[in-house]
Amino acid sequence: MKSVIIVLITLFLINCTEKEIIEKANYPKYDLQLELDPAGRYLSVEGNLKFNSIYGTLDTLILYLHKQLRISSFSINGFDNFRVDTTKSDIRFLPEAKKVLLIPGKPINKGDKIDVNFVYQGRITEYPSWSANVIDTNWSELGLYFPWFPFNMDLRPFNYELEVKVPSEYKVFAMGESTRQRNLLKITTKQPTNDLVLCASKKMKIEETGIEGNKISIVHNDISSEIVDSVFLDVKKIYSNYNEWFGIKEGDMALVQSQREQGGGYARTGGLFLAGFDGERYLSVREGYMRYIGHELAHIWWNKANSNTWEDWLNEKLRRIQRIDADKKLIRQK
Repeated sequence: MKSVIIVLITLFLINCTEKEIIEKANYPKYDLQLELDPAGRYLSVEGNLKFNSIYGTLDTLILYLHKQLRISSFSINGFDNFRVDTTKSDIRFLPEAKKVLLIPGKPINKGDKIDVNFVYQGRITEYPSWSANVIDTNWSELGLYFPWFPFNMDLRPFNYELEVKVPSEYKVFAMGESTRQRNLLKITTKQPTNDLVLCASKKMKIEETGIEGNKISIVHNDISSEIVDSVFLDVKKIYSNYNEWFGIKEGDMALVQSQREQGGGYARTGGLFLAGFDGERYLSVREGYMRYIGHELAHIWWNKANSNTWEDWLNEKLRRIQRIDADKKLIRQK
């Protein structure tokens, strides 16, 4: 009997793809309604976060939120009982965050359902010049570095449903499946991710192709068709190599040409956000750009690896040196 059970479990695991296993898992879930005015640097959010407690006994839930966002309401399991800690953030990459401490009516045990509801709004004007998240007239890139949504590092990966309302002249991108309902854009995750990054621009274009059964998108403002084809070709080469070396990764992927010079590039499950990506220079320093893309794309395979090692795909300092060398090469060519 035991051998029959083992065989059945083995057959189940063999026949389950990574995507099917992910879909069966119980991940935290955000449902958000966002109203965004890039020109006014203003946003308004209403929504909820639901998850099963991963903590032993929880008497206070801590969520991070940008300090300039004014809270209208915040509740946990129906109890509107919270306080705000505005002392200096204890997380290095969230320098402008404040803590929202939610206190339930009774202690929450591991596995219990948690339902957090919130409403807040405000103008985000304070963030470091090196911030990878920005909000402005020409380009907005919202993510956990603000953070613009209630964030806790323990609650990753997560799923989300996001409804976005923006002025009619703006186009919006976020990782997931997009549908339009009247004046609202609805975006739903197709795979759990570790950040909720939303980009808005008046000139945004989205190109798509397929790589080994996955959809790959390039989100850009000003890249020519020739360069887009070259980028797709290079990404396919890198993607295929990583699949062969480290195991097949399922799930859609987007490469976003971030319209900022500061903040560098970063990888999220489902997206690469690449600052300083100049389409006109791509072919001139193609090898350097392939290293840039290869480095960020590798984080998807090695998302739990030690980033303080010498390997090219993990070492942030080495990647910056390579970018500088590529720039010097371009200057010499000119």
